[in-house]
Amino acid sequence: MGKATKIIFDPVFMSGNKYVEIMVAGLKERGIEPFSLGQAMRKPALFLSIKIAHVNWFEGLIGKNSLSLFIYFLRQLLKFSALKLTGKKIIWTLHNKKPHEEGFQTFKQLLFNMMVRQSDVIVVHNKASITWLEENYNIARKKIVFVPHPNYIGVYGPILENNSVRKGELRLLFFGAIKPYKNIELLIESIRGIPEKVSLTIIGEPSSTEYANKLTKCAEKMPNVHFRYEFVSNDSLNELLPLYDILVLPYNIQSSLNSGTVLLAFSYQRTVICPRIGTLADFPEEGWFFSYEYNSPEEHIVSLRNAIMEAFKKEDPHFFKQAGVELYQQVRKLNDPKLISGKLVHIYENLLGENKNYRDI
Repeated sequence: MGKATKIIFDPVFMSGNKYVEIMVAGLKERGIEPFSLGQAMRKPALFLSIKIAHVNWFEGLIGKNSLSLFIYFLRQLLKFSALKLTGKKIIWTLHNKKPHEEGFQTFKQLLFNMMVRQSDVIVVHNKASITWLEENYNIARKKIVFVPHPNYIGVYGPILENNSVRKGELRLLFFGAIKPYKNIELLIESIRGIPEKVSLTIIGEPSSTEYANKLTKCAEKMPNVHFRYEFVSNDSLNELLPLYDILVLPYNIQSSLNSGTVLLAFSYQRTVICPRIGTLADFPEEGWFFSYEYNSPEEHIVSLRNAIMEAFKKEDPHFFKQAGVELYQQVRKLNDPKLISGKLVHIYENLLGENKNYRDI
């Protein structure tokens, strides 16, 4: 690609979102000048000159009430129509099976279906997503391109060592925005009645005071469950992670395909307990993390509890440190941001050259 090739990459910035920051930085290093969709549309000459539009999370809706959500939906339709009418090649990155937040699902699904059917290329971050798209949407395999999700090595500062030796306890950590869709009540229930040497710390900013109170009540008479209702800043993550043995991520498999948090953990030499979503299924050596499967909320509690107990029963006091190092080495090699930006540029070049066979990229 020529120097400073202009494309739409949307969003080009999201406060606190390191994924977007990594992707945009990698493209700029390869001579790409990315603009958000809004930036490009505010400058007609620029918008008309751009041939490539790469969008993320386009199917999501933002709004405080039904009217604002519906207006946002209409705006998305108009934006997509503008991309198509001006002849742009559209790349859409599939992040999940559907947006995590409940509400307005019919309109979200309409946008999702539009992206699946009318995008020129669908980028996926794990191989399970390819199978899921083929089975559920019957689209041509050549339209789907696997590009690994970038790692987060060094993004949140250096890896800090914790040289304390595990002495029979297991310290679980859940961190991030505390919202109802994240299965936190289920997580609390999964450790009810298990040995108190298993402790769970939940750190993050709750979506509401009412929801925080609900969670606190769920954990009544459970001295091994601890809450810190506070925002977790990016600057403090590398100090937080070494204090715990393992991250626990009770994802809803009805919506989840990828997990940036899994790759964040591996990038900072921590392992995870997590459903066997596509992100984990791509790793060649599964013995260094704890994955599980389930088919119902009740089964989820049992499977998650079993995975926690499997981790608790690890007799080697150095296992979790060794697991972190092994997983770090895997993401350093398989999820190198430079490799990923190169694959994206290759996709753009093939689209502009009208070559639609991307399978071997």
